[in-house]
Amino acid sequence: MKILLKTVLAFALVLFTSCNNIMDQVKEPQKTFEPDTGYSGKLIEAARNCTAEYNPSSSPNIIEVPVDAFQMEISGLKNGQKIWFTKTNPTKIAISAKYTRYISSVKNISLSESRASREAVDLSPSFSCVSLDLNANLPSIEQFPERAADNGSENQVSKIIPVVNETTKKIYVDKDNDIKQFEEKIATLRAVGENCYVWVVGDKNDTTYWTEGDFVKTTQKVNSEIVQKIAGCFDKVYPMVKKVFGDESDQLLYRGWTVNMDEYSDTGTKVNIVIHDIGGDGKTLTNGMLGYFHSKDFYHQYTIGVTPYSNSGKYIYIDAYYSANETCTVLSTLAHEFQHMIDFNTKTISTFNSTRVTSSTWYNEMKSMLCEDIMKDYFKKLYPEDFTDEDTPWQRLPLFCRNYYAVGLEYKTGGNNVYYSYANNYAFGAWAARNYGGISFINRLSTNASVNIESIQDAAGVSITGMLRDYTAACVIQKEDYGFNKKVTQDDSDLREKFICDDYDYPLDAIDLWNLKSLLPNYYWKIKSETIKPQTSSYYSFDGPVCYTYNTQQDLRPYGIGLVNVGTVSSATEDETTVTLNFNTENIDNAQRTYIIIE
Repeated sequence: MKILLKTVLAFALVLFTSCNNIMDQVKEPQKTFEPDTGYSGKLIEAARNCTAEYNPSSSPNIIEVPVDAFQMEISGLKNGQKIWFTKTNPTKIAISAKYTRYISSVKNISLSESRASREAVDLSPSFSCVSLDLNANLPSIEQFPERAADNGSENQVSKIIPVVNETTKKIYVDKDNDIKQFEEKIATLRAVGENCYVWVVGDKNDTTYWTEGDFVKTTQKVNSEIVQKIAGCFDKVYPMVKKVFGDESDQLLYRGWTVNMDEYSDTGTKVNIVIHDIGGDGKTLTNGMLGYFHSKDFYHQYTIGVTPYSNSGKYIYIDAYYSANETCTVLSTLAHEFQHMIDFNTKTISTFNSTRVTSSTWYNEMKSMLCEDIMKDYFKKLYPEDFTDEDTPWQRLPLFCRNYYAVGLEYKTGGNNVYYSYANNYAFGAWAARNYGGISFINRLSTNASVNIESIQDAAGVSITGMLRDYTAACVIQKEDYGFNKKVTQDDSDLREKFICDDYDYPLDAIDLWNLKSLLPNYYWKIKSETIKPQTSSYYSFDGPVCYTYNTQQDLRPYGIGLVNVGTVSSATEDETTVTLNFNTENIDNAQRTYIIIE
C-alpha cells in the first residue's frame, strides 16, 4: 500500500529555534528520547589499547574498533584528513543508547562543530510515500481447514464479458483508512488492457468518480483519457516487472489447496485495477492513501479474518483523487503494488507446501521501492514532460538523511516512525543495489528461497555485518562513483540479454545524497528563510546524512546505524602524525560494531 503525505515543515523548524547552541551539547553524551532499554549481546568493559595504521591506497579507510578497546591510536595521517566514527547494530534486537560506544576525548584532532543536536532531528515527513503491511489480518497457513475433496460444484464461475462502459460487477472495496472494513459496491469496466481491467466504482451512469468530459483537477473524477493511460501503462509495466521480480500467482488458496484462478475467478488471470475513494476519506493532495495491494484477494471462500471480503482474483486498488490529480505518481504506484502481488507468490504461495515463508513488511516494501527505482527512467521516457524524480522513491531521501537513526531495517510504527521506516528501507536497498550487482542483485533478492536479512545476504554474497560497515561509509563519504553516487547499467552482455525489455535495461541512476534540494518543495525554502537562525541554517540545507557530535549516544535500532563527524587531523607537525581516540569503557553491548572512517 502506498500513502502520499505532503506536510509543511514549519513545526519542525520552530522546534529547532528553541534548542540550545550546538556546541553547548558536546559537554555530555547526548541521549535519545524514549530510549530502548535492551541490549542484543552481552555487556562488557573496555580495557584494551589498540593501534592501526592509515593505508593511503585505500579510499576510504575503514578501520574497525575492537569492541573491548578503550583507546585507539592511528598512525600515518596528515593534517586536514577527515575522520568519522560510525556505529552499526548487525542484529535484530535494538541496543539501548546507554550501552552504545562514544568518543570521550581525542588527541591531534580538531573536533567538528557538528550541525546536529538530538532535538533538531524530529523533522516532520515531507513528500513521503509509505506502504503499509496488509497481510496481518489474513489467516495463518495453520488456520486453514483440513484439505477436503473438491467435488467440482463450485468450479463453475461465470466469466465477465468485458464491454467497456457497459460491463459491471460487484467488488469488495475498503471503507476505512486502516483497510480493515469492506463493503460490496458496483463497479463499471472503463478500460481493457492486454493484461488488465480498469474498474471505476459506480454503475455506468454514476458520476461520483467518473466523467464523460474533461476532468477537473481537485475533484475525484477520472475520464476515459486517464483510465486508458493507466491501462496502457500497466500493459507496459507488466512484463517489465515480471522480468526482474518473477511471476504473480495464477492460483488461489482454496480449501487448503492451491487451485487455478482461471476456474475460480470471474476475471480470470487478468489484473484488476479498481479506482475509488480509498478509505472514503476524500483526501486532497496534502494527505491520503494513494493505492494498495491486499493479498486477501488470493484467498477464496474462507471465513477467517478479512478473507470473506476476497474478490478472488488479482486486484490493485487506486485512489480516485490521485488518479485524476497525480496520474504519473499513480503509474509508478502500479509498478510498486504489482511487485507486492508478485512477492506474495514468490515468497508465500510458492512455499505453501514446503517452507511457508512470508516477507516482512520492511523487506517487501524495500523491494517495491526498488521496483519504482529501476522503472524511473522508463517512466521519464514515456512521460518526459510530466514524470519527475518527485514521482519516485527518491523523494524519500531527505527524510532518510535527517532521521536514519530512528529506525533500522524494520517496520516501526508510532508517530512519524512509519515514514522513517520506508525512507530508511529504501535508502539501504538503493545503496545495496548500486553496489552488489544492480538489476541482478534485485533479481536474486526477489527470486531466492529466503526472505528478509537472509535474502539480502544471499543476494549480495556478503554478511549483513559487512554490508552495514560499508553502508555507513557510503553515508559519510561524498565522491563520485562511490556508495550511493554510482550509476549502474547492464554492461555485461549476458546480463543485458537476460534483463532487457522493450529495449530498456533497467539502469540505476547515481544518487547524490549531498544534493537533494530539488526534491524539496518551494514553500520549504520560504519557511526556512523566514524561520531559521543563520547559525543553525546549515542543518536544513539537506546536504547529506546528518552527523552527530563526537560523544553522542543514541539507540541502535535493529540493523540500524549511527554517524558521527569527529573532525579533522590537526597536529603541530606537517609530517605524518598519530591521532588518539578514547572511548567509553563501561556497560558496552558487545554485539554492536564501530568503525573509524578516514578520507
